[in-house]
Amino acid sequence: MPGNILQIEVASLDMAPQLAPLARSDSKTKFFQRLGLSPERKSDNRLYELMKDEAVQGRERILSSPNSLLPQLRGDPDIRPPYSNIQICESAIHAEILKIYREASPETKTMYEKGHDTESFNEENWIIRWMLCKSLSMMIVVY
Repeated sequence: MPGNILQIEVASLDMAPQLAPLARSDSKTKFFQRLGLSPERKSDNRLYELMKDEAVQGRERILSSPNSLLPQLRGDPDIRPPYSNIQICESAIHAEILKIYREASPETKTMYEKGHDTESFNEENWIIRWMLCKSLSMMIVVY
């Protein structure tokens, strides 16, 4: 009808994760269960390996960048890469989680979306955080 204005409601882009987060200490078995994956399916194991590869690449970026260091350690000539986990600031981990999410492959992005949270104060992704923390915990720095 002429003169009528069509109003469209736009859903908020803020959303909580579709799946409840797991503790970082939870096992791979619990992780698979939470995501609805089965260790018996090759496609699920392949997806896990793709997510693991993205986390390992993120870990390498974190542990090699001076910007990842705690502020009080930056500029110290005695501290060189690869850095240890205790030398890394939380903001570097958080930034890497968002980078992994933005640059994820189409296969992994679909899964990451289930753990993406834009509703809280800081955008977060518990699936990527879990993978990245597992990757970081496996890193052993030899002095």
